[in-house]
Amino acid sequence: MDRQRAVFERDETPHISALINWACLAHPIGDKTVMREQVEHLAHLADVPHVSIRLVPPDANAHPGLSGAFELLTVDAHDVAYTDDPDEGRLIISPPDVQRYALRYDRIGELAAPLGPSRTLLMEALEKYS
Repeated sequence: MDRQRAVFERDETPHISALINWACLAHPIGDKTVMREQVEHLAHLADVPHVSIRLVPPDANAHPGLSGAFELLTVDAHDVAYTDDPDEGRLIISPPDVQRYALRYDRIGELAAPLGPSRTLLMEALEKYS
C-alpha cells in the first residue's frame, strides 16, 4: 500500500493507462473475497482522473496481448518497456524495441472496450464475486 500511495498521492501523478484482458477477471485466482477485493480496487482506480482502465472483451479472440504482459514507461524523458515471465524480468531500452511494444499496445487498445463499457464489465465482474 505504501508503494501505491507513493504513486497516487503525490503532487505530480503519472498518467496510467491499463489494458486488461477480460479473462483476468473471469478466471478466479483465490476465493470470491480475494477476487471481489481485486475488482473493487480496479473499479476504484478507474474513477481516479489520471487512470484509464480498459478491458479487452471476450469476443476479441486472438490478439497481441495474449503473448504476455508488459509495461510501457517514461523514465527521465526516456521511453522504456518492461516484460517478465516466471523466470525473470527484462527491461527494454532500445528505441526500436520499445516502439514494437508501443505498437503492440496500440493494437491491443484497438480491441479494448472504451472507458464506459469497460466500467460496465468491471461492475459485472464485481457482481459475480459478491
